[in-house]
Amino acid sequence: MTKNALEKIDSIFMELDELDNQCPGFSGNYELKSNQTEDEFIIQGDIAGLVHLARQVLYVAKSNVSGKHMHFDEYSDLTECNGQFIIELIPTHQVAKEYT
Repeated sequence: MTKNALEKIDSIFMELDELDNQCPGFSGNYELKSNQTEDEFIIQGDIAGLVHLARQVLYVAKSNVSGKHMHFDEYSDLTECNGQFIIELIPTHQVAKEYT
């Protein structure tokens, strides 16, 4: 990933923070559920919940640290859990050290 791409991720992350600041409690008052069936793993959420999930995914991505991860289960970000999951950054091309 290029330095420019990571800067864009940072920009999106900041926009989501600004949205949260303009609507206090927006990302803190959400519904985010997981459900595992025989054939599928389903993530369900209201708008705030899905934006919260997007923020968490971007947080892991922008870290640029291989192995950086975040757990989603009944003890953390999910309001209802029928199947926990983990978002994890896998090794990829390195970005210039001065940016990370």
